[in-house]
Amino acid sequence: MLRLLLPLATLAALLRAARFVAGSTTPQPEDESSDSSGLVVYASGSRQSHYYLDVVVAWGTGSVEQAYKFLAGRGAKAGTGNKNRTALKPVLAVLLTVVLTVVGLLNASQPPTVNSVEIPVHKLPSTMNNLKVVLLSDIHLGPTVGKTKLAMIVRMVKALKPDITVIVGDLSDAEAKIIRPAVEPLGELDSPLGTYFVTGNHEYYTSDVSNWFELLKSFNIQPLHNENVKIVSPKSTSDWFCLAGVDDIEADVLRYSGHGMDLKKALRGCSSEHAMVLLAHQPIAAKWALQERPDINLILSGHTHGGQIFPLNAGAYLLNPFFVGLYQVGQNTFVYVSPGTILRLDIFILLAVCSMHQGFQSVLLTTTISSQASVLKNVHGRSFGIDYDSNCFVKDGKPFRYISGSIHYSRVPSYYWKDRLLKMKMAGLDAIQTYVPWNYHEPQMGTYDFFGGKDLEYFLQLANDTGLLVILRAGPYICAEWDMGGLPAWLLEKKSIVLRSSDSDYLEAVERWMSVLLPKMRPYLYQNGGPIIMVQVLSENQMNPSGMNAYTALADTPWVLVVVSQVENEYGSYFACDYNYLRFLLKLFRLHLGDEVVLFTTDGASQFHLKCGALQGLYATVDFAPGGNVTAAFLAQRSSEPKGPLVNSEFYTGWLDHWGHRHSVVPAQTIAKTLNEILACGANVNLYMFIGGTNFAYWNGANMPYMPQPTSYDYDAPLSEAGDLTEKYFALREVIGMYKQLPEGLIPPTTPKFAYGKVCLQKARTVLEVLDGLSPSGPVRSTYPLTFVELKQYFGYVLYRTTLPKNCVEPTPLSSPLNGVHDRAYVSVNGVPQGILERDKSLKINITGQAGANLDILVENMGRVNFGRYNNDFKGLVSNLTLAQDILVGWEIYPLDIDGAVNSDFFYLLDHPKRSAVEALSYDVPTFYTGTLSIPGGIPDLPQDTYVNFPGWTKGQIWINGFNLGRYWPARGPQLTLYVPRNVLVASVPNNITVLELERSPCNTQACEIEFVDEPNINATLQHETDKPPLFVRELSMKHL
Repeated sequence: MLRLLLPLATLAALLRAARFVAGSTTPQPEDESSDSSGLVVYASGSRQSHYYLDVVVAWGTGSVEQAYKFLAGRGAKAGTGNKNRTALKPVLAVLLTVVLTVVGLLNASQPPTVNSVEIPVHKLPSTMNNLKVVLLSDIHLGPTVGKTKLAMIVRMVKALKPDITVIVGDLSDAEAKIIRPAVEPLGELDSPLGTYFVTGNHEYYTSDVSNWFELLKSFNIQPLHNENVKIVSPKSTSDWFCLAGVDDIEADVLRYSGHGMDLKKALRGCSSEHAMVLLAHQPIAAKWALQERPDINLILSGHTHGGQIFPLNAGAYLLNPFFVGLYQVGQNTFVYVSPGTILRLDIFILLAVCSMHQGFQSVLLTTTISSQASVLKNVHGRSFGIDYDSNCFVKDGKPFRYISGSIHYSRVPSYYWKDRLLKMKMAGLDAIQTYVPWNYHEPQMGTYDFFGGKDLEYFLQLANDTGLLVILRAGPYICAEWDMGGLPAWLLEKKSIVLRSSDSDYLEAVERWMSVLLPKMRPYLYQNGGPIIMVQVLSENQMNPSGMNAYTALADTPWVLVVVSQVENEYGSYFACDYNYLRFLLKLFRLHLGDEVVLFTTDGASQFHLKCGALQGLYATVDFAPGGNVTAAFLAQRSSEPKGPLVNSEFYTGWLDHWGHRHSVVPAQTIAKTLNEILACGANVNLYMFIGGTNFAYWNGANMPYMPQPTSYDYDAPLSEAGDLTEKYFALREVIGMYKQLPEGLIPPTTPKFAYGKVCLQKARTVLEVLDGLSPSGPVRSTYPLTFVELKQYFGYVLYRTTLPKNCVEPTPLSSPLNGVHDRAYVSVNGVPQGILERDKSLKINITGQAGANLDILVENMGRVNFGRYNNDFKGLVSNLTLAQDILVGWEIYPLDIDGAVNSDFFYLLDHPKRSAVEALSYDVPTFYTGTLSIPGGIPDLPQDTYVNFPGWTKGQIWINGFNLGRYWPARGPQLTLYVPRNVLVASVPNNITVLELERSPCNTQACEIEFVDEPNINATLQHETDKPPLFVRELSMKHL
């Protein structure tokens, strides 16, 4: 009897499990005593319960087989024979099927249970507190679910009185016209802030998505077809959040015309300054979305059926990154996966409060979205400061010395952030140091951008996860060989502004910016449980070659700390020497970060530099290069800080480059020797740079006399521009290993590179031929030239047009007597090239043409001055041009949106014109060329990183798939190749390439092609303009400081 009872009891347990899987009960969180952690417990508990369920199911299935064997054995003893034993198997199978079917039908006939969850949503307006959102998913109207069931669901939704209703796909399994009567109950949904729909894979299986969209619109349900809406607070029209939806990824698989997941389009107009909620049917789409936009606050999903379909739930669990329930995947990011509305109805309550509700109610699936607490409290036992008596930093009560390395997140693709950080950690670094470029995050006044590759908080979190502390150099000025030293060009709209001073207009802009940036950083301070140990308040107020850094603390900690913060940068190198400005920054940083954070400055290692860069309340550090007198350099710091830790905030591992000069190289042995001397003193050090990276697009800076920096910011650093391990990396790692234990484990290898070969290009149009398309708003008319800033065109190119006031049959001088071409101008008359004007180099050319002919001058902004007193660097024609002795007037000025045109495939929509043989030779005016790169198939792990070479080309800009790689200028060097990271390329379709050649292409004399190679060339031996400038000196003349 016992042998029979055991399998029967197991079968009963199996049936109970089947009922659980079908959704008739709701898994409860294991611990409801905590607030924010409860969300994580719920998510993990949900997955764990289903894992245990799969074990129970497997055990139960085995028990059924045991029961069969027991009964079959008894039958054999009774003499029934093998025939009867064989017949018993289908009988048991039918019996089990009937029982499970009955249980399933009983469950399906019941109304769906409703469950409530609270989710904190960062930056949800307080006026939208307790906003209710009902989530419907995977209803599958068709053969199994009809109008009666849907009507019951709609009645339940209406009873919950949600503010918003969302449907995340798989609404139907049939064509719209066939099943229209069953859909009619949806017309009764009346959520005051709207009802929204995104497609699931089953909508695409019907091949009737367009008709479904129209049908849903007739019921006032808005499809979000890779688009978004602003959900505005009924209490305040200025309060809103972004609700976006993407097409299901199955559309890409099926190649469904006009459909496919397009996150960039879906989030167009959304920014991290407002809460973002995304609707995406499949959990894998949620994962992809967060990889591209980690600043999304909440993603609502479905698809897995969360255990409804046994035994497929085991496969669904393994194949999806999120299975069922709520997952916290970042500090401000949550993903919710619905198990399906047929058996469970999801309703979310969005909260905008400072603390989350304790535990979870089991009655409603209400996801509560709450704003983060604005008041932070110190994490018990965490502290970072300075012990002046012991001349050291103190972390958590213990002496601490850090070894740090600089990485600029703005110069490394976010795809590679984790790889570079891990390599830095394995080199023995305790911390990283990074700049925050103001103009990178506020490209236009009041418009802030912290998403995608600009997600600073995500970068800090990755550093935290890697076990690195953080020294934050917050600016507002950073130098960094970055355009205008990180200051936004729109500051120059007030021409009288005095940058980096107590000028009221400048202080007002700084205060606005810091009131956005610093509150974002405060949760990441070390004492608040975060990653930042130091914050720099001043940058390069001295004459030293590079900016100063905040210090990081101890190794072997899993936090990314900001305990020290740099205020400004190397202010001692700046002419203003405005102590009121320094006091203003100190007060501002203290206001937003509190009194416990360590604030510091960095200046050159001399009393001259420290005189204007240091201020009481800010810890003064120095920077100096290898090969010098370490003792003397630290004695300079002691002149400002008689006690406290010794710190070199910028110990140069290499040096910057300029177009037309040789690539800077500093021997590894020289750096290793000086590093050893620094560490032997017990000093703290930051290696600037540990990885340089790339000046993508237009972000490079310049020095004076005007020398712009190239696209590569390789810096001869321990990690190359592409993150490759170098001899210098291992030499410095060996020195570090003499003073601390190196991390165990493997160093991530150098990323593979691939030579894709040559790509043929063809001429698309000249700039003049597509002028209307590049400047759709038309020209701005002015008597005299206007600068880029006056046109609100801060980067790129502007075309200035006037007419010749007289005949110039003989060559007539066109000149810029006040050196007013900033920075390089390509001159043509009626489309015939005349020559080039260049800042500080070529101030006059001769031109010819008839009176009334168009004089076109395409001006390139080659990067604003980033160091010294001339970083108020206006671009364009900043003074009048003269023709002979006559001042030219009557200008039509065209701001060119070339990046926008490239991203809209403007040049690929043009027909390639047929030209005569004579016209085909006219390739020396600024001209666009296009081509495609197809990634070869059959080779694993493609695409990979590569480099693009420009044989025979002169100077210009290149875009791949709309991504602006930067400037090429092989005619001047030293850089011949541009780095192409793998995340820019795709293998599924041809990669679109657009080249703007500004001077002369090879297409009339040799092959019209570029070449993708697997090795860089940034140190070409060309005929350079001058002798190589000295290392570690930014400007060749003191008058420019």
